Amino acid sequence: KGYVVRPSLILGAALLVATAALLSVDAIYGTVILYYQPIARVLAIGLPSALLIFGLLMWERSTKAFFPKWLCKIGDASYSLYLLHTLLISAMGKLWQHLHTESLAAHIAYIMAMALTSVTLALLNYRFFEKPFFLWYHKRLHA
Repeated sequence: KGYVVRPSLILGAALLVATAALLSVDAIYGTVILYYQPIARVLAIGLPSALLIFGLLMWERSTKAFFPKWLCKIGDASYSLYLLHTLLISAMGKLWQHLHTESLAAHIAYIMAMALTSVTLALLNYRFFEKPFFLWYHKRLHA
């Protein structure tokens, strides 16, 4: 019928799969930072991400969802995030390789720092470049 009765089950499954996948990948490869293992990346990152997005969409569809303003701002900056995150991940990955840190806690801290930095740069890019450019272009188009 196009809806899921319990979206919270999907979200819980996403968390469980993500945790199990990251722990398994860490045990197998000795790291959760996977540059050249495409199958492991799909299992450790792709599958939990797909479940998370699906669960959130089903949750939004099944409730009158209210999203905090800060989360909506991140949504507004999602295109900037999409464009910038790969450059940032590449740069921070090179830095990370030089640190020679192999503990799971350090890897988790790295991922959190990368996510926070990516979101911060995307918000700044959206605020000071993307939005003003869009408004300027829209005015020129309809002038």
